[in-house]
Amino acid sequence: MVRVEPNFEDMVLPLKLRTPSLRNQSGLTRFPNGDVYEGEFLDGRMHGYGCYRWPDGSKYEGEYQRGERHGRGKMTWRDGSVYEGEFRNGERSGRGVLLFTTGMRYEGDFWKGRRHGHGTMQTQKGPRYIGEFREGLREGQGTYYYPSGAKYAGEYKAGNAEGRGVYTYPDGSYYLGEFSGDSFNGYGVRYTPETKVDAAGIWADGKIKQRLKAEQVASLLEKKHR
Repeated sequence: MVRVEPNFEDMVLPLKLRTPSLRNQSGLTRFPNGDVYEGEFLDGRMHGYGCYRWPDGSKYEGEYQRGERHGRGKMTWRDGSVYEGEFRNGERSGRGVLLFTTGMRYEGDFWKGRRHGHGTMQTQKGPRYIGEFREGLREGQGTYYYPSGAKYAGEYKAGNAEGRGVYTYPDGSYYLGEFSGDSFNGYGVRYTPETKVDAAGIWADGKIKQRLKAEQVASLLEKKHR
């Protein structure tokens, strides 16, 4: 089995804002380090709608609450990467879309700046993952689509295929069983496109190590993963 593709790049970028000292009004403030904020204020803090620019070309435009990015907004980094969606207390949290300059795209849930919840991660012409994330990594139930036409559907842990799942080859043959470290590891059965048993037993690093009857493997899997 070809190993499941490595983790998508995780982008965690600094989002801390400074608080200007102005009364309740709309206006423009320039900071000593070159940062610029133009927008609304409340009690001397950025509050409402505004645009914050950094000297390196990065920019945030959207809603603020008590000096923090909070609500809907759009963050553009100097390399051209863009996040558009929800912010809470200065961080990406809620639903949003993150676009990388490499062509990679994530759309889904965020929590404290990381992919967390359910989402879709894909490249323009490469692999695509639809499923659950936890703190930036694939974790839970998900489906990974390969450019070759192969597909893995099952459990993930810490970014890797881990637990019970099904790997389907481009020709329609498939492996049903246990995975660890993105490969066949544990009890499993490999079937032909005609759903005939090709190999059944205990697997290690994608290869059959001990052959067993398919019925025996199915029973062991059922007991182990109740």
